[in-house]
Amino acid sequence: KYTTIRYPGGNFLSGYNWLDGVGPKEQRPRRRELAWQSLETNQFGTNEFMGFCKAIDAAPMLGVNMGTGTIQSACDLVDYCNTPSGTYWSDLRSQHGYAAPHNVKYWCVGNEMDGPWQMGALAAHEYGVKAREAAKLMRWMDPSIETVLCGSSNDRMPTFPEWDRVALEEAWEHMDYLSIHYYAGNRENDTPSFLANSVLFEHYVDTMEGVLRYVKAKRRSKHDVYLSWDEWQVWYK
Repeated sequence: KYTTIRYPGGNFLSGYNWLDGVGPKEQRPRRRELAWQSLETNQFGTNEFMGFCKAIDAAPMLGVNMGTGTIQSACDLVDYCNTPSGTYWSDLRSQHGYAAPHNVKYWCVGNEMDGPWQMGALAAHEYGVKAREAAKLMRWMDPSIETVLCGSSNDRMPTFPEWDRVALEEAWEHMDYLSIHYYAGNRENDTPSFLANSVLFEHYVDTMEGVLRYVKAKRRSKHDVYLSWDEWQVWYK
């Protein structure tokens, strides 16, 4: 059973405008998708994702675009999804055929913003400030949500774990989780090294937990931030 599904996932998020994927399908724009150099038809969007999660009895985890997107667009998506009625965005959701709010609890504030491959990549301080302000407004819109700060895209990045520390120090009180992404593979046909991934991942987690403890202590904070392992895969080739 899948307990939680994240959407939009991966690098796609940093160029995605959620408005492209709602409303009548015949009116949705076809756009160049620059992260993977493909064509996005937008025939599957936010409301279709909610239906998918309901069908498999999984909790939705939505991502907001911190690359090319704005703080306002992130806040508007929370309004669209979670406000029962009476606002422009909640009433638009109702016009689209979804009178009841989706009540999305988990929200990823961006995706792998440390990576140079990311559209709109940011330095740690820049991302921390933008994520803090986005999460602040998102929570003003719906205080019940829980937010996820981007951690380093992987533990081999030259900025790891300093990037995580800097971003956390900016956004700590407004975040509930710090993301972990991990991919394992055996492209060089080195079975012992491949099998060592379990140990390497434990080291990765230990380091991230250390960063969390450090930032909490430095800020003299009573607020806790936990780890969210929200993107993972085993390469098959």
